[in-house]
Amino acid sequence: MSNAAKLRYFKVKKINTEFLMEFCDLMEFHRFLEYNQVRTIFLVMNEEDSVTHFAASYKGGLLQQDNLGFETIEDYLNSLKDEFPDAQSFYKAKEIGCRTYKDFTIVDACGINEKEIFEKIKEAGFIDSFADYIAYKTEHADDNKLGNFDNAFQLYNEATGNGFEDYTAFKEARIKGFKNRIDYDIAKEKGYDNAADYEIGLEKGFHNYEIYKLALDLQIRDRFDMEKYTDLKVLEAKAEYFDQRVLLTLLSKLPQDKKVSINKLNELLEKSYDDFKYEDTQQLPPWFTKAFENIDSIKEFLKTNDNVKEYGHYDADGEFFEAKKLRDRKVVIDGSNVAHKSVGKDNSKPFFANILLMVKELKKRGITEITVISDAALKYRIGDKELLPALEKECEYLEAPAETSADVFIIKYVKQHHCLLISNDTFREWKAADPWIATNIDYYRLTFMINNDTVLIPDLD
Repeated sequence: MSNAAKLRYFKVKKINTEFLMEFCDLMEFHRFLEYNQVRTIFLVMNEEDSVTHFAASYKGGLLQQDNLGFETIEDYLNSLKDEFPDAQSFYKAKEIGCRTYKDFTIVDACGINEKEIFEKIKEAGFIDSFADYIAYKTEHADDNKLGNFDNAFQLYNEATGNGFEDYTAFKEARIKGFKNRIDYDIAKEKGYDNAADYEIGLEKGFHNYEIYKLALDLQIRDRFDMEKYTDLKVLEAKAEYFDQRVLLTLLSKLPQDKKVSINKLNELLEKSYDDFKYEDTQQLPPWFTKAFENIDSIKEFLKTNDNVKEYGHYDADGEFFEAKKLRDRKVVIDGSNVAHKSVGKDNSKPFFANILLMVKELKKRGITEITVISDAALKYRIGDKELLPALEKECEYLEAPAETSADVFIIKYVKQHHCLLISNDTFREWKAADPWIATNIDYYRLTFMINNDTVLIPDLD
């Protein structure tokens, strides 16, 4: 009914007429009014001031119809449109903000009688999505991932109680096995797509799905196993097989000028494998590839692998390996540590002159392969910026990216080259986080002291 055809209502207590017409139902009454363009409607009141009938005057007679509890004919028509069966449910729904009988049946079943609560549930999509929930449960009768709920309100409470603000996120997370939003968001951030992988990954110490997937592919047991794999993986450019890489690491740790027979070397190598074996089985991991079948294959590797020469010389006739003197090894300098004379960044002014002194001292002792790695911020705090070009002429000078500690690159450099490290930093925090550093860094680290123009490096004396 248009606004132009809007009905006008008037309350009446009593109407006397000899001509009274009552229709079969309220819809027929409305059709008659529309057809005859009757716009004035009387609301017939009882003694309790409640409307009991709609009435209209027509050609000296009275048209009357039971109002069925509706306040207006428009309300009656709206109730039909939205499929309400009676006036009681229509007005109860209207009171709490439900527009359709479908919404109302859901809300009524939930026991909701506050408009604010209904609006929250509807806005979050749980009213409209309850049908989707029922459909999913019907289609996946044996799947209880979403849980069991009798109505949208229960579904809403379960979802919001676990941190989900909308049904879509709740459904997606539950299907993937996640119970709450916090775990779901963290898992997604770390690349995990389902709760099963996430829980296993966390249990094994893999906080990133890509690492967890790599571990599965390589049959790596856990984070500790992965750390051992990664430490040897760094040496892939030096040797193809992992036992060869273990041998190179072993050679890099031998005392300077030390002569070791091939049999002793094989014995030390076998003992080195123990660091990689599983405690429960005493077996090497599936990922640990081996090339050495016997002592002859070790001899062949010592003779042909160019990287062996970094740590010493293999005498094929005498069948022994002689470790290099320290002065013949490659050296990396902790630039910031030496620039500050290791006193500390907050207590001393750094100078390139200190690094230059160190480089010249190392060269004086016969060391030629020297690399300096410094923090990016060092050049802004340095007291003699003008000396940087001179330092770059003397050695390789590398600068860590901004906002990244040079320690990251220093440690990686030592891992890759098994070279000597000039630093008074004990790398205590790194040792706690990385087993390789805890076990190996002190094999390669040389401490120092700079006093005026004198550089002291006790381990090189």
